[in-house]
Amino acid sequence: MYMNWVKQYERAVRRRRIVNRVGVAMFLAVIAMAVVLTIKIYIDVIYPIDRDVITHLDFAAKQASADAIARELELAIEGLSKYHGNPVWIMPTAATDFDYIRNQLEEQYRMALNMSKLSPSDYAYQRYVENAIRTLPQYISNLNTCKKWLIISPQNLATFAILVALMAVAYKLATF
Repeated sequence: MYMNWVKQYERAVRRRRIVNRVGVAMFLAVIAMAVVLTIKIYIDVIYPIDRDVITHLDFAAKQASADAIARELELAIEGLSKYHGNPVWIMPTAATDFDYIRNQLEEQYRMALNMSKLSPSDYAYQRYVENAIRTLPQYISNLNTCKKWLIISPQNLATFAILVALMAVAYKLATF
């Protein structure tokens, strides 16, 4: 009788150790998945907007000629063509609508092309360059807001909630 109890206890201890190891492995796997998903979101969402749009707008805002502004705006508009709609899903505004931003940049681009035909000493040319240098940072700010909302999309929030639930289950198993 006593031997059966000891064997049962030893089996229970072995099972608990196995469950604890599985829980620790699961916890580490979920953390690894969270890291990989975070990197993937950065590579797929944040980096393309930074590289293809914001960088060119930043360069355009630092130019002193309408030709250079037009070149950078053309590249920014091309990079922005991949994005449509408004990523803000709670109380969206026009300032964060990709289509609205693209239309505004296209208007700036047309204006830059028109101004590039003028002499740099012309008052209209100088005024345009000043206005472009002042207004382009606002588009950069709006796109930075868009990036934040792309990160906290409903899909990403649901994935995060699932990962947190899996971490809770793994923690329970590890401390069982």
